[in-house]
Formats: sequence, C-alpha cells, structure tokens
Amino acid sequence: MTMHNLLPPAFFLLLCSGLTLMFSPANAATVVTVAGGQAHFRGAVMDSACVVALGDTNAEVQMGQVRRAELSSVGQWADPVAFTLTLTDCDTSVSQAAGIAFQGNADPQDPMVLGMDNGPGSAVGVGLGIYDEKSNLVVPNSAPRSFSTLIDGLNVLHFMAKYRATRETVVSGDASVTANFIVLYQ
Repeated sequence: MTMHNLLPPAFFLLLCSGLTLMFSPANAATVVTVAGGQAHFRGAVMDSACVVALGDTNAEVQMGQVRRAELSSVGQWADPVAFTLTLTDCDTSVSQAAGIAFQGNADPQDPMVLGMDNGPGSAVGVGLGIYDEKSNLVVPNSAPRSFSTLIDGLNVLHFMAKYRATRETVVSGDASVTANFIVLYQ
C-alpha cells in the first residue's frame, strides 16, 4: 500500500491547496523600489604621451594668508607658493615634451594673471600669477612659453603661484582662484 492510499483524499486536497497559497504571488515578499540617486563616473580614454596623476586632476593649492600690506602697490607680488603637477605612464615614443596651459578668468585690470573667484566676501584688486619651472609667467588662456622634456614613466612639473596687486587699493577677502589646466605635447 502506498502512502497515498493510507491518507484520505481530502487531506491531499487540503495539502495541495495550502502549497498553492504558500507559493502564490500574493504571499510573495513585497519588493519596494525607491530612487537611490545618481552615480557619475568621469574619465577619458586618451591618445597622449602621458596621463595626469589622479590626485592632480582636481589639484588644490593652499595659498595661505597674505597680509594686505604685502600688496601695497600695483604690480607688487606676494611670496610664492610652490606646487607640482604629475604626469604618469609617459611614453617618449609618442611625445618628447609637455607644457601646461592654465585657463580661467583673467583679472580685469591685469590680464597677465588670473582673477579672483567673484562672490560675496571676495578680495578685490588682487590676481594670481603662475610661473613655470623656468620662471616664465604662464599667461592665462595662452599657450605655454616653455615645454619640459619628458622621460619615460613619471614626470613631475614644478610651478610657483603668487598673488599680485592689480589695483592701487587691495580690499581684503577670500582670495580663491579657479583655473583649469591642459597639457600640450610636442
């Protein structure tokens, strides 16, 4: 005798009905979908001699505080602050030299330097000049005056940044400057 013959038919009907209810969509776990936000993945595929080091793609140079008295006349420079930009994975069979150009808002009084980020509390009458490792002023929105010879692998390019008085009277305030840089190869 099989198990089927030992149990009454009503039991099998009840058992099958219970299994159907147990696995029905109405009893399935409820799934709630909530918008979670966005993810931005930024990068580029390049056909160039080098790659800008990841930490330098959004470089931040700490200029510190400068006394207004250091910028007491038009054209006067404050002390320089050194910074570097690093190129990695360089291949000299592609290019032998690299130059950096800085792009941004030139100071309205002195187009040879970058202007301050405008906003409430910003300094007035001061700009920021950038010098390359050969002491050439890198004029904003212009081609580099000099190029550095590359070696295969890692290359560190050295710069100096200095505040410059662009008006007779400098007004104290936030002296932040934003500039983009591009790498030009020869």
